[in-house]
Amino acid sequence: MFGTHSITRLVLLVFIVLLLSQCAPAPLHKDAELKDMKYSAKLKPKDFPKEIARLEKIAKTHSDTSVQARAHLQLALLHADHKNPFPDYLRAVKELETFISLEPEGVKADDIQNLLALLKKIELLTKENNRIKEENQKMKDIIENMKSLDIQLEQKRKKY
Repeated sequence: MFGTHSITRLVLLVFIVLLLSQCAPAPLHKDAELKDMKYSAKLKPKDFPKEIARLEKIAKTHSDTSVQARAHLQLALLHADHKNPFPDYLRAVKELETFISLEPEGVKADDIQNLLALLKKIELLTKENNRIKEENQKMKDIIENMKSLDIQLEQKRKKY
């Protein structure tokens, strides 16, 4: 029914189709990926510092302010991302505020306002947490001093 030559052609054709199906089209513009706000889902935790550095460069050097604004928005999202091994919520707030200053329409977006409110709350809670940790450490130091004084007092009592 099928000759060896036909089978070889068919196998070669299937191989080429499979090979080409793995290729993804390249972005038309070097900043085209800035339009996709969910691209961070593709990032691995180890890739965050490199991607943040890339976006910071775009935010500082790109001539188009709308591209700069999108870069700042994505920086905010990356700094607050749950997969980021070193999240920086304070930096995320600053990036989001920069985005809003560059993109006035961004102020109107409910999602942006919700994210900004959450990040500011996280920032306040982090500061409060750090203050409580400091107080806790001071209390531990006081307790250690009191233990030491108690031991000294007990030793003096034994002498008399």
